[in-house]
Amino acid sequence: MIQINKQNLGGSRSKSIKTKKKKSKKKTLKKRIYTMSNKLSWSSDYFGEREVFDIKKYVSMKMVDNNNEPHGKLSKNVVDEYKRRLKIQLNHKPSKKRFLNKTRKKKQSIDKIIDNLSGKKLKQIYLYLQKKEKN
Repeated sequence: MIQINKQNLGGSRSKSIKTKKKKSKKKTLKKRIYTMSNKLSWSSDYFGEREVFDIKKYVSMKMVDNNNEPHGKLSKNVVDEYKRRLKIQLNHKPSKKRFLNKTRKKKQSIDKIIDNLSGKKLKQIYLYLQKKEKN
């Protein structure tokens, strides 16, 4: 007589079916590369696309964020950053009115007034307007 083991039967054990996993598309993060050029552009390589960013402009932005006065080699870039931020700030009407009261030059255009101001005066006016906006 033949003895049948339940473990050897085909129905009692489960077969593992191997399935292929779908490979997900990896999203590359856009990183910045710092260069000495003034243009903002994109660089592509084996790892994906990266933003090319100017070092001088980056440092001058950080100096303005820390409320530093324009001095040294980057003074021109810092003054340009203060001018840029001041022009953006003056799109708000109360800031524009305060600016005109502070400079007392109502007949000239705002761009001319900003261009004629020194770096120290630009910083003072910019910080004054920022302080008044918070209040």
